[in-house]
Amino acid sequence: MNLADLYMFERIAELGTLSLAARTVGRTQPALTKCVDRLEAEFGAPLLQRSGRLLRLTESGQVLLASAKRMRLASAQAKQQIADLASGHVGAVRIGIGAPALEHLLPGVTAQLLRQTPGATLELSIGTSDMLDTALRQGDIDVRIGPAPTVLDGSLEYRFLWQEESVIAARRGHALVRRGVTVADLGDAGWALPEHSIPPREWLYELLHRHGLPPPRVVIKASLIQIQPLLIAATDLLTVVSRRSLEATTIGTQLAEVPLKDTVFKRDFGVCWLRDTYLSPATRILLDILQETAARPAAGTAGRISPEGRPRRMRVGLRKPPSGAV
Repeated sequence: MNLADLYMFERIAELGTLSLAARTVGRTQPALTKCVDRLEAEFGAPLLQRSGRLLRLTESGQVLLASAKRMRLASAQAKQQIADLASGHVGAVRIGIGAPALEHLLPGVTAQLLRQTPGATLELSIGTSDMLDTALRQGDIDVRIGPAPTVLDGSLEYRFLWQEESVIAARRGHALVRRGVTVADLGDAGWALPEHSIPPREWLYELLHRHGLPPPRVVIKASLIQIQPLLIAATDLLTVVSRRSLEATTIGTQLAEVPLKDTVFKRDFGVCWLRDTYLSPATRILLDILQETAARPAAGTAGRISPEGRPRRMRVGLRKPPSGAV
């Protein structure tokens, strides 16, 4: 089986037409047609079928596509591993990370990683859990830092790092940033929320519904979650934000938690990677640094007291993700 044929088959399956695939790989349409013919002859089954102007995968084509992706990933990993060994480099680290961990975790972790591995290179991808899960399984990133996977199947390794708490927040001086506020007081508020249906937003909708209130009146939808706090700092809008961000980052100088009783959204965060895949030496060092960093209280939180009157502590260790976590 020719890896070049498999690569071109992937592009055809991805783009749906021979003309687009030919332009992408720099080959002619007849060359791609011969590629498909060779593969179909080798496997003894049709791989593509025409649907209008597009080409669709047959069931056999879907099986081959999945295998082709795994082979391409294995080939790329082998090349990287051999290159690392030959050069003595500690390698590259490709990190996928979600917004809650971006500001309070990433700067310190990357600084420590670069001190320990001066020859390493870093590539950062920021996105939602769904986007990063896809990137991880496709081999576009090495590790994903964020909420625990919804399903922890046999292809993933997962390491619990901390429990994230999200709360409702407003600008400092807002009328709702006072004691005695109830959920009912949120009924007329305007909100700045992510445009995607991510868990904190779904939690907010469910919270309001449970208290007999209408859905939140969304005034600002932001595709980039990190800018929500900046958008509401000079307005009377509310948002949902990580409590750690309020306590340990510059966001806390502009926003404050709305002190509502029993209205904290909790979910486990950790790091996951593909099982039985090559991780560069620098990536393995990163995993150790993440474990060590998560075991320490976030900067600025030492001595802070929780609403229940107990000092906040971060839990760390290996742990299975809770059912339904996303």
